[in-house]
Amino acid sequence: MRSVYPTKTFPNHYTIATGLYPESSGIVGNVMIDRVLRKKFRLGNQESFQPYWWKGEPIWVTASNQGLKSATYFWPGSDVNITRYPDYYFKYDGSVPNEERMYQALDWLDLPTGQRPSFITLYISILDSAGHKYGPVRSGFDKTLKTADTMVGILMNGLRDRGLLNCVNIIMLADHGMSPVKCSRLTSIEKFGVDASKYFVKSGSAGRVGSNLDPVAEASYNVTQVYEKLKCKRKEAHWQAFLKDEYLPKRFHYANNQRIDDVILLMDDTYLVEGKKGSYTKCDGGSHGFDPEFASMHALFAAHGPGFKQNYNSTEPFENIEVYNLMADLLNITAAPNNGTKGSMYHVMRSPPSLNLTFPVDGATGPCWVVPWESDCANCSKTNSTKVNQRLYLSDQQISSTLAKHLPLGVTKQPYTSDCFFYQQNYVTMLETPPQMPLFTSFVLNRSKPGLEVSEVCDRCDPRYHDEFVISKNFQNVATTTYLYQPGFTSGTEQNDASISTNRVPIYKNSVKIWNYMMETVGNWSYFHGETLVMLGPAFDYDHNGISDDYDLLACFRLPCDVIDAAPGIPMPTHYYIIVAYCSHSGMSIANCTSSPDDVEVLSFIIPNFKDKPCYAGDEPDEVWISQTVIEHVARVRDVELITDINFFEDWTTGPLADQNTATASVRLKNRLPQFTDKLLVDFVKISKNMSTQLKSTLFAFVVSVFASIVSFM
Repeated sequence: MRSVYPTKTFPNHYTIATGLYPESSGIVGNVMIDRVLRKKFRLGNQESFQPYWWKGEPIWVTASNQGLKSATYFWPGSDVNITRYPDYYFKYDGSVPNEERMYQALDWLDLPTGQRPSFITLYISILDSAGHKYGPVRSGFDKTLKTADTMVGILMNGLRDRGLLNCVNIIMLADHGMSPVKCSRLTSIEKFGVDASKYFVKSGSAGRVGSNLDPVAEASYNVTQVYEKLKCKRKEAHWQAFLKDEYLPKRFHYANNQRIDDVILLMDDTYLVEGKKGSYTKCDGGSHGFDPEFASMHALFAAHGPGFKQNYNSTEPFENIEVYNLMADLLNITAAPNNGTKGSMYHVMRSPPSLNLTFPVDGATGPCWVVPWESDCANCSKTNSTKVNQRLYLSDQQISSTLAKHLPLGVTKQPYTSDCFFYQQNYVTMLETPPQMPLFTSFVLNRSKPGLEVSEVCDRCDPRYHDEFVISKNFQNVATTTYLYQPGFTSGTEQNDASISTNRVPIYKNSVKIWNYMMETVGNWSYFHGETLVMLGPAFDYDHNGISDDYDLLACFRLPCDVIDAAPGIPMPTHYYIIVAYCSHSGMSIANCTSSPDDVEVLSFIIPNFKDKPCYAGDEPDEVWISQTVIEHVARVRDVELITDINFFEDWTTGPLADQNTATASVRLKNRLPQFTDKLLVDFVKISKNMSTQLKSTLFAFVVSVFASIVSFM
């Protein structure tokens, strides 16, 4: 099970209980400042018991509100009046023996009907304490692990003695993993000229820097100055510095809350950060809080009972935001709104509920209204415009063929404006007006050689679109345009089909190399793996909540409302997304494996549109710094759906291929996030344009050391 970031105790316990990311639950760390309330939260202090810190609805409240009894024994938030308390609970006292907690759960089950709780949580704290003291790979921790196993045995034996072992559903899970740390791997922010005494600094494995509550220090706080001193220091300090509202990977969902400090220091596994030098002393032993992508941070999930499949083992990771919905389904109650996806855990249930396979009626996307016109927006003197333009007017039969090949699984936009499709022989484009931009392009590649073809085509207006869709003008020096479907994916006269205005999007110049690298990689991937379905386009998230911006918000990020480096009326994308799908069975075409999501492999990215120069660009070979940048921004397809308002693989969920099995498998596929070390991800980002044809049968199998999940601990 994958924890949420930061992989700390309170954020993850409360995420499990609510299904909410920390940015939504409000519990963004074990220690945090609310600059609106002017208060500080620290686990265990009196302030932490105030309900205003705790957002969302924990499962014990959901259960009690719907007529069930609930009981908790030491679960973060359970001793706080979050609209109500559990029916039975204890205020946290770490001195209570773990055995007593197990016996209390059995006593609750002995209560008569009407008093007996339907939902119980327990917390065994000794493993976390031992992990911090010894680290995860020493004998002291192993001894504690055996003790914890004995505690679980008390519960299981008690259930067996009562004849309840196969009558109750039991979920045993962890909130996070543990990584070995040493004080020799600790770096102070003061080393880089930041005076820690002036700021709120969260030290340890999940660093944060923000303004403190001192009025004088807060008045002089300059986040840009702090960030500039800490960014691009990974080689020296083993952290990546992000402004939370700029380039932090979207997979974290850790920006949309004022309690999250401005500067995030994402630590390499086993490395620590501190504020004032010498202030962080708990630096030997074990720690957690690191990137959830690291295998060391992954958590245990095991389940038993009548609601679960028997003898079922899955190595497919899932996120702990999904546990809340699972518990609600097992209790047969209605879940409160949360960040999980209904159906994502149905594969572990013996008799799961049914998904609502609602077929879209309104808002279905159709073909764009084509009005032939002539334009002199480009001087293509060497191109026979009449001849190449004629290729863009497809017959009904050609459109059907294009849709079947290049959009084999369907797509739906949740429109707040009007959108329509343009069809070309080699790709399909969804255009939205406003903002007068292609928001989605889909195509199937089957390259016969690596790399891209040399493109010698001339940019021109799309003769089918009667509007001033000319986004290559009026740019400042930091921006330009690029193609979604690359002319170099084809050759000869077919390249002219891609050199049109409805295939161009604005992009910052600092992102061009990354985009070109990704397009080269997509072409090479198709060469190595055969037919590859590619879906890509721009995304807009100016309010940093991971959800597609509505048009009213985008209207304020266009010229002249706000000076953005784009043409008047055209908003600059904050990100670009790429989804790559191919058949898991070697050599099979996409068309022959679309009947089941289980036959398809998917990889997706949400890459920032970098206005600023990315770290190490120009200092390292492109294939090194770009691959390191790209891998950080791997994402779930579900993340792409949220940031675009586009429903991908529609045919599996609401279309002609949809049934319960297909829909639930599609939900799992769209929620899948590969680890940094997964071969699928490693191979993809390491296929460079310099790879020779002799490597067709042998893909790169190495990983850049900074992404290794198991670090040699010296």
